[in-house]
Amino acid sequence: MLAARFNPSKPFVMTTFGCQYHGREPSAETQRRMDAFSALLREVNVPCEEYEQEDTSLVLPDAPICPYMNGQVNLSEASTPVSTDYKFKLPHKGLPPLSHVWLTYWQTETDFEHWWANRDVQDFWQSLPEANAGFWRETCVFVDGRSMFETNKPINNGFGHVGSFCPLGEKSGYWGAYRDRLAASTLTNKLEAAWGGCPKSAPNSSIRAELSDPALPTVVPGRIIINHFPDNLCCVVEGQDRSAMCKREREYWFENFEDLYNEWIQTAVLHSSLASDGVVHARMFHDPLSGAMRAGFGTSDKRLPLALQTNRLVQVIFFQDMSFMERIGRRYSSHLKLRKKFMEAYGPGGDIIDGNIILWVDLGILKSSGISAEYIGCYENFGFMKYRNHEAFA
Repeated sequence: MLAARFNPSKPFVMTTFGCQYHGREPSAETQRRMDAFSALLREVNVPCEEYEQEDTSLVLPDAPICPYMNGQVNLSEASTPVSTDYKFKLPHKGLPPLSHVWLTYWQTETDFEHWWANRDVQDFWQSLPEANAGFWRETCVFVDGRSMFETNKPINNGFGHVGSFCPLGEKSGYWGAYRDRLAASTLTNKLEAAWGGCPKSAPNSSIRAELSDPALPTVVPGRIIINHFPDNLCCVVEGQDRSAMCKREREYWFENFEDLYNEWIQTAVLHSSLASDGVVHARMFHDPLSGAMRAGFGTSDKRLPLALQTNRLVQVIFFQDMSFMERIGRRYSSHLKLRKKFMEAYGPGGDIIDGNIILWVDLGILKSSGISAEYIGCYENFGFMKYRNHEAFA
């Protein structure tokens, strides 16, 4: 396993940009805006991982119409004629809306600020229609001593884009290892939450979380900017790329890991009791160009989120503080079993120690001044929008 060294004197930036399709695919105008924004990123050659997000908390109407304004169909922008007596699909039968996501990594805060202040970038961003653009950003500034990275392959992913690979060292393989790698976390400063917004519950390793029923999409018109955040939010990005797995490794995965893995990912990112785990918000992305995980091995379970059917995916989770991240890994039996089996199989002497799966973890404890977010004509309760009236974010 490998870690990364970061510049101790210059913070780096991860900014997640997104564009909601307000449907299963973008309209021609939305695609035009996405292409224009991609071109602005290419001009600076910034490390950028592109994904799609399936918002499984929402379900689309029967008719493929967009956008949805407060639960109503804007008939003037419908792609096909529809009747006003349209009906919505039942939640368990409906398809969730999709978005495009740009996960960008900037070597220094100055690099990001210089690009963000560029006239072409600001002209594009300020020209987005506030009624229903669906564009959003979440900017996070990370500093050495409050950040860490781990991967099993010397391949640039996540924070690896802005750091240099180095041996992981002794602080690995035990509960609490992540915290021990953060110089800023000490006995007198445990980087605890500066607010009490998420309700707490007693750990229970036998709990099995259920998924929430999806809701109808509601677009909030306007430009919502959140610049005030509580101290010590913990941002975690976990990525898995299974594209290079050979036939033997995939067969082993399907037999030993698939069910536990799918259960754990859905528990950590999608389940209905996220607040009790100190999860402020969470989402999952996938790379549709990476191919289907079960290609050549039968049909995927279509009830699974698209990300779990795809070779390359990432989960982005913001915890109330790091203690909740540490607790969630020990709270659910699916994670405990998965972790044990994985270390046995991929560790020394394991059955697939030579496997080709690529794993990475980014973790950073954010200062209140190091995070901002903006949502332009996005779905209600998306990202940090649900906290826009909370005293800790106001």
